[in-house]
Amino acid sequence: WMTVMTAVVMTGLSAVFEMPQWKAPPAVSWASILYNAVIIFGFAHAAWFFLARSLPPVASTLSVMMIPILGVFSGAIGLGEVLHWQDWAAVLLMVVAIASVLAPGRAVKPGV
Repeated sequence: WMTVMTAVVMTGLSAVFEMPQWKAPPAVSWASILYNAVIIFGFAHAAWFFLARSLPPVASTLSVMMIPILGVFSGAIGLGEVLHWQDWAAVLLMVVAIASVLAPGRAVKPGV
């Protein structure tokens, strides 16, 4: 429902603000749209919702935190994007955040 609602709102806004710039997308863009419709919305979202319901909260939270890291590197590999220091800093911060969750806690002494 969120995807449908967002599509309706964004279509309305683009009709108001960008209609003179509309044109038919090239074949590569249609392939990307089809890929996102079938693979991302059809498979990945369904798999994610299944995993989110069946995994413990820590595991599902950590998997969400891996999405930006996978996005940075898959964009660099698949699209030939050049990684800059900001990308590496963002990946480092995500790794630190994940490590902070996975690090064992200190034992608390009773009565302290």
